[in-house]
Amino acid sequence: MATKTWPASEAKARLSDLLDAALRGEPQIITRRGNEAVVVVSAQTYRARIERKGGSLSEFFARSPHREVEIAPPRDRRAGRDVKL
Repeated sequence: MATKTWPASEAKARLSDLLDAALRGEPQIITRRGNEAVVVVSAQTYRARIERKGGSLSEFFARSPHREVEIAPPRDRRAGRDVKL
């Protein structure tokens, strides 16, 4: 997957080429003043990524096959470090 970086002015002038590359599955980065501003991906790629998330963190843990495992790490009873305020 070849990712190309485009200055905003070039992206505007060559929008058709940029879109063709994104539709081929190649994410395209557009910069503004030398800083990455946006990434153009196909609608199919975008939908696949947002649908993959599948809910909240609590829902993720609820679906885990390890949800019944008790996690109780041993507590360190030593004194903590000195803090200077």
